[in-house]
Parts: sequence; structure tokens; C-alpha cells
Amino acid sequence: MGEVCRATDSKLGRQVAIKLLPSAFASDAERLSRFRREAQVLASLNHSNIAHIYGLEESGEMRCIVMELVEGETLHARLQRGPVPVNEALAIANSSPMERCPMGQCFMLKFNPKPTAISGLCRRMERRRPFA
Repeated sequence: MGEVCRATDSKLGRQVAIKLLPSAFASDAERLSRFRREAQVLASLNHSNIAHIYGLEESGEMRCIVMELVEGETLHARLQRGPVPVNEALAIANSSPMERCPMGQCFMLKFNPKPTAISGLCRRMERRRPFA
């Protein structure tokens, strides 16, 4: 529910990603609520494989989530290159933010699993924290 663009944070001098709420949804109370809730949920998560949220900005009717820019190939782009070997698929799955359910019988995915939402595959695997 939004378009993600690269931008420069001129105050802090860093590259960021900005997820913009389409202007067609700016006056839709339900969509606006979902967008704010998405920002709040993502900001509450602390995982090395989830982009950090820097802020939720509003200016007039424009709404955006400012987040960490994660460089690298998206899963969608990787799939376009052809079949993914089993060892690479396992590495991608293991780098996803997953958490055991309380009974230890299942796993819960902590982010939107669309191929275009999974990016920076190599960088994310490298930046995993050993004690996180």
C-alpha cells in the first residue's frame, strides 16, 4: 500500500527510503489508519533483517514513512534471474525475521512477504547480529 522511493535526509546527511501513501488514499480514513498502524508496528520491531523506521511524516495531504535504506537485490529481481538453488533459498529463508510461536510448533513471519518487499538479501545476511 504505497510506493517506496530513495531519498536524502538533508538534516542528517544520509540516504533513506520513503514509503509514500498514494494521494488517492490520503482522505480515506481506513487506509490512513492502516498506514499509521504499519509504521507503528514496524517501529516497535527490533530485528537485524527489518528496516529501521526513522519517522512517520505528514505534510498537507502527503503521508510517508521514513525508513532505513537497504541496498541490494530484491527477492523479486532474484526470482526473475531464474530458479533459486536450494542452498540459496535456505539462506534467504534463514535471513528472514521469523520467530517461534509460544508452543514451538510453528514459525511466524514478521514482515510482508511479497517478493518486492524483501530486499538487500546479501547485506541483510551479513549484518545479522550474533547475539540478537
